[in-house]
Amino acid sequence: MVFLSIVIPCRNESASLPNLCPALEKVLKQHLKNDWEVLLVDDASTDNTRTIIQSFAKKNKNFKPFHLEKQGGQTGAYQLAFSVAKGKYILRMDGDFQDDPEDLPLFIEKMKQGYELIVGIRASRKHPRLLRFLTRVFDTLAVLLFDSPFHAASSSYIAFQSKYLKNLQLRKNDHRYLICIALTRGVQRPAEVITRHRDRLGGKSKYNVFKKMFLGPWEFLLFAMRAKFGCYTPPPNPAPHPLNDQVKNDQVDQVESP
Repeated sequence: MVFLSIVIPCRNESASLPNLCPALEKVLKQHLKNDWEVLLVDDASTDNTRTIIQSFAKKNKNFKPFHLEKQGGQTGAYQLAFSVAKGKYILRMDGDFQDDPEDLPLFIEKMKQGYELIVGIRASRKHPRLLRFLTRVFDTLAVLLFDSPFHAASSSYIAFQSKYLKNLQLRKNDHRYLICIALTRGVQRPAEVITRHRDRLGGKSKYNVFKKMFLGPWEFLLFAMRAKFGCYTPPPNPAPHPLNDQVKNDQVDQVESP
């Protein structure tokens, strides 16, 4: 076991990863020495993301490369990574370098104080105005339906005690609701930290604002119904998730790679 597992889904992030990975390594070595791992999940990228991930993992064994042969979205990438993460804490962040690695010490300090769920609140978002408005609507619903204590329940920069993410059977786009899922699983000590939000270094945003506007409310209500009916409560004997096969196959690929 390590203290911290950082999970990063990567879909065509070849422009950002050469800057993100060294920045993470520098901060983590300074504050956690060797007590960490970074799980980089290539979500069937069509650029050279997978090659960059493998190359960096060869230089530092704390970086763990995984690859999805079929695109699974962020939910598929998280499902895979959560099942194999070894950390006492699991921190999720995006692979586009908009979540600033220099803010990691803020999370680490809260972890060491025993907080169970730490949410990064962006001081100044770099997203379009409409997306910021939709996010506020979602945050309001999270307060009404899940009694969320956070100013924002839609952050991409979040740390969890790993017990709140283990044995989860995630549905499509459930990565958007991980804070609410953790709250339904009994988080007792939540905290917030103020983080920066950087401009993208390159690549293309995966957000479809209009799709989120028209389909998002219905998707959230369906999620809320699943949560209220106990779909995210850990089963006594959890069955393996189908994506675990992809984890094993990818690990074999990594071992056999020259």
